[in-house]
Amino acid sequence: MVYGDMNLRPLLKNPLFWILILGLAFRAVNLSDDFSGHHAWKEVQLAGQAFLFLEEGSIFTPRNFQASPQSMPMPLVSWVVMIFWQVFGVHEWAARLPMVLFSLGAIYYSFRLGSELYSKRVGYLFALFLAVAPMPVYFGQFVGETSLVMLTVIASYYYFVRWCKTGERGLLYLSALFLMVAVVSKYTPAFMLLPPALYIVLRKQDKILETVPALAVVLVPMAVWFRHASQFRPIWHAPSALSVIIPTSQLFNPGFYLSQAVQAAWGANPVVILLALAFLALMKGEKHLFPRLWFLGGLVYVILVMPKSAGNSYYLVLALLPFLLCAAASFDRFVRREYFWPAVLLIVLVSAPLCYVLYSVEYPHAEAGRYLLGKVGQGETIGWVESAAVCYYAQVKCAYVNSLENLRLAEGGTGYAYLGGYRTEHPFSPEKRELVYVVIPSDFEQNYMTGEYRDHLLENYLLEKEITGKTNLFGKGYSLKTEPQYALIYRRYADKD
Repeated sequence: MVYGDMNLRPLLKNPLFWILILGLAFRAVNLSDDFSGHHAWKEVQLAGQAFLFLEEGSIFTPRNFQASPQSMPMPLVSWVVMIFWQVFGVHEWAARLPMVLFSLGAIYYSFRLGSELYSKRVGYLFALFLAVAPMPVYFGQFVGETSLVMLTVIASYYYFVRWCKTGERGLLYLSALFLMVAVVSKYTPAFMLLPPALYIVLRKQDKILETVPALAVVLVPMAVWFRHASQFRPIWHAPSALSVIIPTSQLFNPGFYLSQAVQAAWGANPVVILLALAFLALMKGEKHLFPRLWFLGGLVYVILVMPKSAGNSYYLVLALLPFLLCAAASFDRFVRREYFWPAVLLIVLVSAPLCYVLYSVEYPHAEAGRYLLGKVGQGETIGWVESAAVCYYAQVKCAYVNSLENLRLAEGGTGYAYLGGYRTEHPFSPEKRELVYVVIPSDFEQNYMTGEYRDHLLENYLLEKEITGKTNLFGKGYSLKTEPQYALIYRRYADKD
């Protein structure tokens, strides 16, 4: 097949092309939907930050919800979203499109890494598993750092493996550059230094000194950015995501790790997890060392990071990547030729409904924000709990009222000012605003609201509107349960007609 001067036949015969098309199809679902999913607050944070960059042009001043000095990572994702919005206009699909492209890049490099470690067939299988694994699919279109981190970590490991084989120093620095991008965009991928570091100690002791400058390439930019973003606080005030040695209540809770295992089986595909476990149990030998070290690094990452971020599923995605590689090697080793295509089809068919469940989550916060659009005047604000999508779509600055103390501060016109959407000033210098509305999710009212908070709310506010969201099969946090969501919109009595 020839199109113009291009012969498309080699492209169409390449399995990787069709794997990328499949990955694109899975990630193209609901691109234009509101920021109203399981982690919409994160999408709103980065999208709102991108709009401020677009509106103000101050792209080196990081933004966050709190009105205090921040230690935010470098806003690479917000910069990319800003560029796409300049080209295509301010739309949800335009913000998600670069995330899809990053995710497709991760699929490409997974093929390269699997091929370098094993064979082209393992490379194709690794790419396929990443293309259809439910959690990487969902976060592959999510406006956040996850897809960029997936791309840069896998690419970094590919060039690291190449360096181990060839000794070409340029490959080592290319690996370091990719990992540096991952680390400055989301501090926690610094833990992904562990697998290559262990491999060097075990197999490349004579190269340890050669790797020191490359290590500086990874860590120095992170330290420099942190000093800038945190208004020159000492580096030992690093983000809590890196200060994970301090035990949390979840760290020694067996139920927490069981819930993470369930979420991993859901997020990677149960069949893929079984294949990965077969790899770990049965496949021995030198060529399996790096995948095992990657798996170990992912396990350490889960133990140290997830107890502090149990509800933030995007952290878990990075730990799932070695499962997918191990599963690909296991599939190649144990699945007989006559069962190859039925097994591939089974994995795709299992992933599809799991992806649908993730995509079906739609909280009512965006609709609540649209309901309040135009109802809040100059010098007024909204109090919110759960998702700043309320503020983003209402296009006003908001106050966080997750406790009675914060609610009273907001009623006094002080307290935290939050990045809410298109009309937000610099969050470090909040101004006094009159609190008019409070938006509370039903699960907060049922499970977390104190009696004092409820009494104060009923004495001073009138329930004006109840907005229903779709049933959330994925559950709040990291559990699997069915729970419909509601946004309860209260208006202060003083503002009642």
